[in-house]
Amino acid sequence: IVDLVSGSIQEIEQRPMLAIWSPDYDELAFIRDETLYIQDVADQESTPVFTQPGLENLFFDWSPNGQQLAVVSTVIGESIDGSYPPITSTLRIVDARNGTQRPLESFSIVPIEHDRREFQWSVDGTAVFVGLTWPNHIYTLAGEQISLKDGDRGLGWGYNESQFIINNENGLFIIDLHNQRTEQIDDAGTPST
Repeated sequence: IVDLVSGSIQEIEQRPMLAIWSPDYDELAFIRDETLYIQDVADQESTPVFTQPGLENLFFDWSPNGQQLAVVSTVIGESIDGSYPPITSTLRIVDARNGTQRPLESFSIVPIEHDRREFQWSVDGTAVFVGLTWPNHIYTLAGEQISLKDGDRGLGWGYNESQFIINNENGLFIIDLHNQRTEQIDDAGTPST
């Protein structure tokens, strides 16, 4: 962590990794050796919170209220006849204070390059978008599953909990998940962002 006023540098880890600020910016979360850690910035102490084999160091995120983290753990199966091995991932919700977790859903990851936009909490913290699957899915904490249509690529949440932005070969759309209405906002085929 670099203090932009004083120029002081606080080393947290000696190897490169993704670290994510908590919503109130007083803690960092990071994954090392299949363990989720929370670093208190004030007392500079890292605490292991949750360990799971196959815990992904790219797909984890704080809930908007800072009480939970969504994480993904992955198990890679055996390749048969040179084909892609089956990849099964589980979305888990982890309590940031005591490390208790509950598996929310299991799914197969599409074996292509992914980015962090494909894993996001909803604005109100009641659902997680998972774009690692085909079709893309939204999983609610209540156990519901919303599947986007084949060919739709989720880009992220709108300004409230029910709006979600997607693109496909016909353009850019906003879906209202509560009333199932879709509004096209641009007709450029498959915009990248």
